[in-house]
Amino acid sequence: MIAKIIAKSLFPLLRVAYVGIYPKGRVCDLAVKIYQNRKLIKEERREFEMPRGAPSQAMVEYILRLEKRYTYLYVATSLASINQGVIPSTDTDFFRKMQIETENIVSIRTGERSTIYGSIFDIDEIREKYEEVYGIDYIFPTESLIDFSRRNINLNLREDEAFAILLYDKNSATLAIYQDDIFTYSSHIIFDEDEDASENLPRNDISDIFESELGDDILESAEPIMTASATDDFGSIEDLNDFIASDDSSNFDNSAANELAVIEDTLPEMDLADDARQSNIRRDMLLFSFLKNSFSDFYKNENFYSDFVEKIAILDTENFAKSVAEFVKKELAIEPIILPIEIPTMLCDLAYEEAAL
Repeated sequence: MIAKIIAKSLFPLLRVAYVGIYPKGRVCDLAVKIYQNRKLIKEERREFEMPRGAPSQAMVEYILRLEKRYTYLYVATSLASINQGVIPSTDTDFFRKMQIETENIVSIRTGERSTIYGSIFDIDEIREKYEEVYGIDYIFPTESLIDFSRRNINLNLREDEAFAILLYDKNSATLAIYQDDIFTYSSHIIFDEDEDASENLPRNDISDIFESELGDDILESAEPIMTASATDDFGSIEDLNDFIASDDSSNFDNSAANELAVIEDTLPEMDLADDARQSNIRRDMLLFSFLKNSFSDFYKNENFYSDFVEKIAILDTENFAKSVAEFVKKELAIEPIILPIEIPTMLCDLAYEEAAL
């Protein structure tokens, strides 16, 4: 009893730090929020290198200084893997129905009607990388970031309609769909444009989670808990490079040519160097194909009821979502809105919410 009284009297004097780390290939964005007596008193942003996907020595030293300076320190990051997802149920039997081995995942309930999950192997890999800073406190699946945005951003939506949220940055994208205000579906794509950066991302085989190894034929008709890879229409980013550079149109089918035509029509005018524009086109081609496949999976899935998605919120981290918004409006007949976000700051807010100090 006395200890509780002392702790309560000291609490207003304590300073608590929350660190949000968002890896982006060979670098990461880092945000720090300092609270005292539940009031935000300081914010800071940094960028550090991430050699081989692990904190650099400069980053380690910075976090250790924060550890010494503040009474409590909570470090959070996001799960950069396709081995994560959501199912519209909290029933273990539903996991088995979807052929997900529950012993290979870590799950988080979102309310009483859906579950977010991530591969335990990917999570353990991240934990090992942060051992030098006494470990990491929170590893949030991308779906947790999206659901946090859903709860904290006013999207002016009816509870009985289906709507989508796309989290989009330079390295990856995640599509989430809510049906009747239930988090029902998600899929992922990772853009392997930078070979060095892609080596830093967790690359455990998706069969870590699923009972059987997935082939291309299964991915084409994926269930809502399955993730879409960047190879939906092309074998690899190198195949896409060949497609763009090739002068022989007979090497490619008409659907691929139509994809390129759609992109050229929907991309806004940009004052970019040729190589930068080509890079954007490559990424947008993969993204547009991914979106079409994902919406098709959602509509055709037999495990839940699905309405037509009429609205999509694009959570934009890099200020280049305009072409995506034009595509979904023109080609998918879905009304888009673009909402800029800062993921490192969001990770701090999620850690604050989880720690509840």
